[in-house]
Amino acid sequence: MGYKPQRKIYDLEYADYPGLEIKATSTSLGKLMHLSEMKLDLNESDPEKRLEVFGVFAGCVMTWNMEHPELTEDNKQPDSMQCKDCGLVEGDPVPTTVQGMMCLELGFMMSLIFGWMAAVSRVNVPKELSLSDGGRNIQEEMMRQLAQHQNLSTLPTPSFS
Repeated sequence: MGYKPQRKIYDLEYADYPGLEIKATSTSLGKLMHLSEMKLDLNESDPEKRLEVFGVFAGCVMTWNMEHPELTEDNKQPDSMQCKDCGLVEGDPVPTTVQGMMCLELGFMMSLIFGWMAAVSRVNVPKELSLSDGGRNIQEEMMRQLAQHQNLSTLPTPSFS
């Protein structure tokens, strides 16, 4: 019988969003590579393709403490206190679904997704290998080499445990 790897769970906290807590799983290398190659095209005619990146992220988010943002006359259903995008009321818990994400700002969501991608892409080197190698930390060297292939240095970096 062989080794069956378990999905890692990340506790993400974003410095730019104090108090936001997200618990998310990792994803397969194939899905991560696919996401990194995708272009976000909000003009895409196929809604499934247009929302694919959000669907993958939603499928990995286990829990978050997201509450519905403030409602304005622009995003409120007429004669109602419900959001016209998701049907929730201001302050309600936002479900970890693509539908729940519809009422959140695109820039905010992309920060969350890129931060999650950076976290799941990070390599944890065993302690015995993290010794200095000729003045260079092996984990730092691995991240430098990875960054040459994919520019991870520009992604927001959440702290996680």
